[in-house]
Amino acid sequence: MSPARTRRPAGLTARAHRQLLSAATVLAVAATSLAGALPASADPGTDPTAVVAVADATTDPTADPAPVVAPAEDAPAAEALTAGTASITGTTQVGSVLTAVTTGWPEGATLALEWLRGEEVVGTEGTYTLTPADLGATLALRVTATAEGLEPVSGTSEPTAPVTVGTLTTAVPTLSGTVRVGSAVTAVPGSWSEGTTLAYQWRVDGTAVTGATSATFTPTATHLGKLLSVVVTGSQAGYATATKASTTTKVGAGVLTAATPTISGTARVGSKVTAVRGTWSPAPAYTYQWRADGAAIKGATSSTYTIPASLRGKKLSVSVTGKKTGYSTKAVTSAATAVTATFSTAPTPKVTGTARIGSTLKVTAGTWKPAPTLSYQWKRNGTAIAGATKTSYKLTTADHGKTITVTVTAKRSTYVTTTRTSKPTAKVDVPAATITKNGTFKVGTTIPAGTYISSTTASWCEWELRTNTGTSETGLRGWNLGAGRHVVTITSADKYFRTSGCGTWTRRVDVGATLTKTGANGMYVIGTGPGDLRPGTYRTTGGVKGAECYIAALGDFSGSDASVLESYTGAVPDQVPDEILLDAGLAGFQTQNCVWTRVPD
Repeated sequence: MSPARTRRPAGLTARAHRQLLSAATVLAVAATSLAGALPASADPGTDPTAVVAVADATTDPTADPAPVVAPAEDAPAAEALTAGTASITGTTQVGSVLTAVTTGWPEGATLALEWLRGEEVVGTEGTYTLTPADLGATLALRVTATAEGLEPVSGTSEPTAPVTVGTLTTAVPTLSGTVRVGSAVTAVPGSWSEGTTLAYQWRVDGTAVTGATSATFTPTATHLGKLLSVVVTGSQAGYATATKASTTTKVGAGVLTAATPTISGTARVGSKVTAVRGTWSPAPAYTYQWRADGAAIKGATSSTYTIPASLRGKKLSVSVTGKKTGYSTKAVTSAATAVTATFSTAPTPKVTGTARIGSTLKVTAGTWKPAPTLSYQWKRNGTAIAGATKTSYKLTTADHGKTITVTVTAKRSTYVTTTRTSKPTAKVDVPAATITKNGTFKVGTTIPAGTYISSTTASWCEWELRTNTGTSETGLRGWNLGAGRHVVTITSADKYFRTSGCGTWTRRVDVGATLTKTGANGMYVIGTGPGDLRPGTYRTTGGVKGAECYIAALGDFSGSDASVLESYTGAVPDQVPDEILLDAGLAGFQTQNCVWTRVPD
C-alpha cells in the first residue's frame, strides 16, 4: 500500500494550502506535546494485555509552549501524524492465533505491523500463530503509520503474558478388524493436530501388553475372553502430551483356515486309502473319521483306511477335525466316492480259428465271477476294427499280414469295469490251398467255383476245365499250359477240374503290393488292387536265351480259345514286340520265357 496523502481543500491554491498547514502545524505541536505525557489508549476498559502506543514527540509537557513562528512561505514545517492505539487479542498458548487490534490511527495512513518476540520481528501480518519457539516468551505488536509528506509515527502494545504449552487436538481411537485370537486388529487414531507424533500401547484387561506398541496387534490364545483396548499418546514440541484410550472389546475365539480334504487311493474293496487333509492355518491337532453314506464308521479314526467288502456300493468320505487352544474347533469333509469291488475271477479270453483270409475266428470269454455283462471288440494290430463287436470275426484281405486280438469288457453294478485281452494270433495269411495234388476234381464238391492261383514255382503246369472225367477233347471247356503261376476261373458250368504239375491251387485274394514287373513265366491279373499287375506300357529286353518268347492278352481266365485276345510267339523283336500296352480293360496277361517291366508314366 502506498502512503496516504493529505488532501487539499477544494478551491485553494497550493500557496494558500501551505499557509493553512502552517497554522495547523502550530496546533499539532502543542497537542503532541500534551499527548506525550498521556497513555496512548483512549479506552481504559480494553484488553489488559493491550498497551498504549507512545508517540515519537519529546517535548516536556510542563514546559512553557514555545512561541509559534510561522515558517517562511517557501519552506513550511512538516506535519506529524498522530498515533492511535495497538493491542493484542487471543490466548497465549502454542498453536493459538493472536490478532492485532489497531484503533485511532489517521485515516488514509498506511499501517505497518510487526510482531515482536523481544527485539526479534517474527511476523508482519494481522494475525500471528504461536509456535513452539514462542514457548515462555512474551510478544508485543508494533504499529507504524506512514503517509506521503508526513513524518511516520509508531506505537507498541503492552507485551502479552508468557506463552504456555498448547493443547493438542485429539480423538478417541477405535479398533478396526475382528477382535479374535489370531486375527490382526488395527488402531484407528482419528484426527489429531497436524504434526503430532502418535505412540500406541495395547492393553488386555487394562494392563499394558509388553512390546505391543505398534498400530496393529494380534491377540493370542492367552487373550481369549479378555478385554482388548489401545491407548494412543500424542506428542508435539510446544504442546502438552495427550492420551486417549479406545473402548474395550472382548477377544473372541480364533477361526482355523482349512482346506477340503481329499481321498488318495482307489475306493475299492480291499484297497487302502489315505486322507489328504491339505493345509490348515494355524496348524492344529488333527483327528479323522471315515464315513459310509455320511454315517461315521465305528473305529475308522486313522488317517488311512482299508475298505471292507461291506462297503461295496456305498459312498466313502472322510472328515478331518482341527483343534487348537484359543480357536473354534473346525471339521471339514471330503467329497464322497462310490466304493466298488473287483471280479473275483476275470479270465483272459481265448481266440480259436485259423488266421487265414476268409476264415472265421471265435472268442471264448471264460467264466467270470460274479457273472457280468460282457462286450467284445476285435482288434487288428491293436487297433479296433470298426463293427467287429461280436463273439466271432471273419478275416478279410485287410487283415493280411496283421495279428488279431479280441478285448472282452465286463460290467456289473458296484464292480470295477474290467477288460481282458486275448493273446494275438499269428499273422493272417492267404487262404489255405484248396487242391494240393494232381488229379481230376469235382466242381462244387472238392473245389468250389471261384478264381484260383497255382503255385508260382511250377516248372510245367497243365490244367483243364471239363464236363466229364476223361482226358479226350470231348468234354473239354478250357485249358492252358506253361511254366510258372497260372490263374483259372471255375464256374458252376464246369463239372470237373483236372490239374497236373501245377502244385497247389489257392483261392485268389487281393493281397500284397501292386506289381510293375513280371517274372519270366506266369499269368497275372491286370488291375490296381493288391497283387495285381498295374496297367500301362511294358518293355522287355528279350527272351530267355535259347527259348522263344510267348505272350498273350487274356479277356478272362476260362482257358477257352475266346479268352486269348492276342498272342505272339518267337524271337524279340522280330516275332514278339519288345514294347506292349496292357490296357486296364484286359483281364490278364501271360508270359513265357521273357520278363516285362512297366515304363514309368
